[in-house]
Amino acid sequence: MSRDRINELLQTFDEKIAINKWLSSDFYYINQKMYMNQKLTKDEKKLVKDLYRGLNKEPYYIAKNDEYIIRVIEVDDNTIQDIINTHPLNKIYKSKAFESYSLKNNYNPNGNVFFYVKGSQKARNMVKYNPMEREAEVLYQYGTKFITKDYYTNNGKHYFLLEEL
Repeated sequence: MSRDRINELLQTFDEKIAINKWLSSDFYYINQKMYMNQKLTKDEKKLVKDLYRGLNKEPYYIAKNDEYIIRVIEVDDNTIQDIINTHPLNKIYKSKAFESYSLKNNYNPNGNVFFYVKGSQKARNMVKYNPMEREAEVLYQYGTKFITKDYYTNNGKHYFLLEEL
């Protein structure tokens, strides 16, 4: 039996529920609170812990060296400035919340901030839950560290190249 299959069998009921809540967008509010450093309730803390543990049992997405995964978000100008401030060039950025990336470049046509990670080795592979015809998601756990290797703007859109640490 493969290691991935064993890990899948070892996921607890609560961990599976937490993953399903992530997939159904029920987790969005909690993740937003994590980004904003807001206090979580006891139930929310448990759910975060269950998702973290459940993701530890999901396989990594191992990208090819020249392959990029992408995160596209749509934010207002104030938020863009906050993002720029938290991602200075050649400095370490530590994620405060779970961060969803995609294997597809065009999954959010309204986005104005783009994060690219080349050669990902640490994102958890969620493609079996969100197949290629949908989002093709890979997910970083909170606390993942990146370094900003490049940043530029073009036509009002902001592009960041990150590298996993």
